[in-house]
Amino acid sequence: MGKKLANNSFVWTPPSASLGSRTPSIRSAGSSRGVDIHHAANRRVLFESDKERKVFVVTLARQDVADVHDQPAPVDYIDKDGVARQHTFDFLVTKIDGEKVAVAVKSEEKEEKLRETLELIAQQIPTTFADSVTVMTELDVPWWLDANSILMLSVNCESALEFKFAQLMLARSDVAAPATSGDQS
Repeated sequence: MGKKLANNSFVWTPPSASLGSRTPSIRSAGSSRGVDIHHAANRRVLFESDKERKVFVVTLARQDVADVHDQPAPVDYIDKDGVARQHTFDFLVTKIDGEKVAVAVKSEEKEEKLRETLELIAQQIPTTFADSVTVMTELDVPWWLDANSILMLSVNCESALEFKFAQLMLARSDVAAPATSGDQS
């Protein structure tokens, strides 16, 4: 994020681009789009809903997580009807022990339908991509866990000033897509 100089002044380094394989569309009715910062990697992370933002923050705050990659490259699979398809996970989480988990973020009401697809993908996915797959919903990221995770991440920055400055600069940047109302989970 930045570098503290010998005279205690601070030089801000802009975050690098997202590693995502696709960029979320800017506008969509009933959801929010936005960008957050993976402070340890000093890169942007794009999200398509507030649920995705919460999953990113809560996951990154975990002590056993080394990295969170947004919108990794799509994986190929054969569906139950024998049709070749692709699926893009919302995140690829790498844990400190090297385990990789592909994460799909969906609303509670859509989880069961997605679970069938994820079971097929899990059977076919190369272990070079991920060791396992999971789905996370709004029930996995309640407001209090989101708030606590934000606090945990803020104290892991070199300074509280660095954290606040990065958020301020990002908010004023033209790369930050404005959030739209609708997805309030």
